[in-house]
Amino acid sequence: MNLLELSQKLLLAVKTDKPFADIIQQLADYQVVMLKAELIDDLSKIAFWLNIYNAFAQVILRQAIEQKQKPTTIFKRKNIQIAQQWLSLDEIEHGILRRSQFKYGLGYLTNWWISPFEKANRVSYRDYRIHFALNCGAKSCPPIAFYTPQNLDNQLDTATKNYLESESHYDPTSNTVYIAKLMFWFRGDFGGIAGVMAMLQKYQIVSAAVRPKIRYQSYDWRLELNKFA
Repeated sequence: MNLLELSQKLLLAVKTDKPFADIIQQLADYQVVMLKAELIDDLSKIAFWLNIYNAFAQVILRQAIEQKQKPTTIFKRKNIQIAQQWLSLDEIEHGILRRSQFKYGLGYLTNWWISPFEKANRVSYRDYRIHFALNCGAKSCPPIAFYTPQNLDNQLDTATKNYLESESHYDPTSNTVYIAKLMFWFRGDFGGIAGVMAMLQKYQIVSAAVRPKIRYQSYDWRLELNKFA
């Protein structure tokens, strides 16, 4: 079973509450050279790491709740082993999927102090649509889906459109569009305000004929697990 199949199998086991310890062990024991051999382009890398992040976020958050830990403290911990390398959720999101971006840099600051593993396995470009596919367990997070390289572009487009439609609102009276706060936190990934507006027009949240003001809505951090599409 290859890496992508393992990532999907793990996510399915988490979703259906089936045993997954053996899958986690297989991912941990994988040879790093095989990781590079199988994840050969951004399509395969994004699909794999999205599945891994979403699966492990659910597992780790469940454990945190059982152990009465604060869920907010778990994202920096290196408790995910892939190809004999220990990683954190933050490293997967900001290091690999966002190409070594500083977590609090609003998408404008690159983190230069990175591991050789991250440098070798990160994506070659930032795709802003991953923000509508990553689920950190909060109520305002997008739902979890199963991603494949073959259908990734369409899947990310669908995830983006669905999230924008559910989390955005245009008020024609005040000519204001209200959008999710994550588009503020990562606005450099979207290409700044101009990029955000182009995205809202692309996915038909606002018409190209209007130039609305942008307001960011509060993010609902209440815990919501098992939010599968």
